[in-house]
Amino acid sequence: MRLEVVPQWYSKDKIKVYGQISIRKEFNKNEWKRYVVKPSIAYSLGDFWSLRGGLGLLYTDNRGTKDNSGLVIADRFEIRPFQGLKYNYVLNEKWNIDTYGRLEERFDFNVDTKNSINSLRLRLRLRAIYRFSAYQSGKYYRAMFSWEGFSSLSGSTHQTDEKYRVTLGLERSFNHNQKGRVEVTWESQDYLYSRDASQIEYSQIYLRVRYYPTWGTLLNKIRRHD
Repeated sequence: MRLEVVPQWYSKDKIKVYGQISIRKEFNKNEWKRYVVKPSIAYSLGDFWSLRGGLGLLYTDNRGTKDNSGLVIADRFEIRPFQGLKYNYVLNEKWNIDTYGRLEERFDFNVDTKNSINSLRLRLRLRAIYRFSAYQSGKYYRAMFSWEGFSSLSGSTHQTDEKYRVTLGLERSFNHNQKGRVEVTWESQDYLYSRDASQIEYSQIYLRVRYYPTWGTLLNKIRRHD
């Protein structure tokens, strides 16, 4: 399960400053937790395109879990700068689609030894959004369906390496400055169970709950289709 707060601020024209504060809890025998802070910025290139970038800081608390060799898995701290390009197209008043591709540089540190595993990967997300009619200004429901793929371009394998995910979500806007979203995701990833073994592929289904507090102008080009 993932719980996230995503604060957003929109300038008068083309800039969006946003972030992510989240916790992820795995309800299985490993019972590890992950804490994430991710400050980000977006710049509109017109009606359809926007540039995106940011810095992800991720701490994985493995809670003393042992691998298949009986050795304790150390906690991990990852620094993840990213740069991306997003395309959004409005089909009509109810439907729009978007594509978001980004490069991520992953600097993944063992907290005990300070040794790092470094890699470069590409992420690509395709998403369709349906907006239900709003009976009051700023209040609406949106349903969304997305597919996202991950491809490692260079570097070493990590404790976890996502491969692809499929997500179904429902979003509720309470007013112009607040909205919430609930998502159910099926994800396939590779997991390293032992230092001297290869990664094993497994899949999981998890719930993600997001809250979006928002500030700034309603006339921002990015905000029109966010």
